[in-house]
Amino acid sequence: MKKSLLMTVMAIFVACGLFAQTTITNPGFEQWSSNTPVDWTTSISGNITGIPVFSQFPVSLNFGEKTTNSHTGEYALKLSAQEIPLASIFGYDLTIPGIAQLGTAGNFSIDYETIAALIDTSSTGEVDWTQLLSLLNCMSHGVPFSQVPSRVNAWIKYQPAEGQTDTMLVAVVAYSEGSILSIITGDDDAAGVGLYRNSQRYDDWTQISVDVELVGEGTQCDSLALIFVSSTSFMHANTGTTLYVDDITFEFETSVEEAEKPEFKVYPNPATEYLNVTPANQSEKYDLQVVDQTGRVVKTMNSLEGNTQVNVQGLAAGFYFVKIMQAGQQVVRNFVVK
Repeated sequence: MKKSLLMTVMAIFVACGLFAQTTITNPGFEQWSSNTPVDWTTSISGNITGIPVFSQFPVSLNFGEKTTNSHTGEYALKLSAQEIPLASIFGYDLTIPGIAQLGTAGNFSIDYETIAALIDTSSTGEVDWTQLLSLLNCMSHGVPFSQVPSRVNAWIKYQPAEGQTDTMLVAVVAYSEGSILSIITGDDDAAGVGLYRNSQRYDDWTQISVDVELVGEGTQCDSLALIFVSSTSFMHANTGTTLYVDDITFEFETSVEEAEKPEFKVYPNPATEYLNVTPANQSEKYDLQVVDQTGRVVKTMNSLEGNTQVNVQGLAAGFYFVKIMQAGQQVVRNFVVK
């Protein structure tokens, strides 16, 4: 029970360039901010509470590293496991595998007793599963995407720890009308899901492919989550295992042009006071939502027709998404508020 739920959470522990609907920004990890790849999350942070002596213990783990050992270009991403320092004090070996996911993620807050019950396989105590919901904040909300890919390709080098057997994981979740969180809680369905595992050692750059299976009808979606994990041993990962990732590409069974209809124009970008929305079909009514980077809906407008002006003066500066639903189809556009 413990292991299966943990693996489920970890498997989709998950996924912003302007108007990038069927591609992602920084697919080759050439752009970095300090030691973090732009538009990716390669770390987790939060607090462990209820520890004797400590009221709370801050945890910050960074799994990603910029490396010049690349497939093409100047850089690639290197992932490795990290140990939570406090765990060894209490006699536990708590090591989290290297994780990279598209988009931004939040922080967690979880009590020590829950962690102890999870990692102590001999424990007969009940795990407080409500505490685990906090870990979902470490999941990315994904990035805007308009068509479910039939396949996601990536170039990797996978080097398990010396003398150890290990398994890497890649998860792809395309979703619409919701978020990754709603899929986990059963309130929504994914539009497409792909899962890939590999235990083979690759010392040379090797291309892998993740086949994405359609879950709903049609190939349209509004967001994509993509995650790479260096080990499926979530609580006891091998620190010597490394996963290199570079040059991510997508394949589609239908044309991008067909999947992105109907076309909408959203301008100006950046916007300061008003955002203009011009639908391709001027006579068909449509609904509109403005969503911030955390996935929170900050503005809703229904039964619109023709050109519409959206007042953005009350929004904080930053990146936003416009989700437009018309005639049973939906389109997601990015814009910036200055």
